[in-house]
Amino acid sequence: MQEIKKIGVWSTAKIFLLFGILFGLLMGIYSSLVIPAVINNNPDLAAQLGSQIPAGFSIKIFITVLIIYTIIMFLSGIIGALLYNGFAKIVGGIKIELKTK
Repeated sequence: MQEIKKIGVWSTAKIFLLFGILFGLLMGIYSSLVIPAVINNNPDLAAQLGSQIPAGFSIKIFITVLIIYTIIMFLSGIIGALLYNGFAKIVGGIKIELKTK
């Protein structure tokens, strides 16, 4: 068994950044389609908001969700790696078994 004693913070953050972009794209597409459809097809909700959602609003939703997911995942990668490194010093790292050739 080998032990992961430390995780590279920057390399973890980069991987999480890519996950954030991927999830942000998926959720951005979903949100930009669903949110305007729900509001525009519900007259009571549209009246409470003052009007229906304009067509260009979907692009703003998409971009906003993409940016938020990307930032949150990037920061999660940094925080997660730092926490792992701190906890690994206290209780030991994760033990894995690697196949040798």
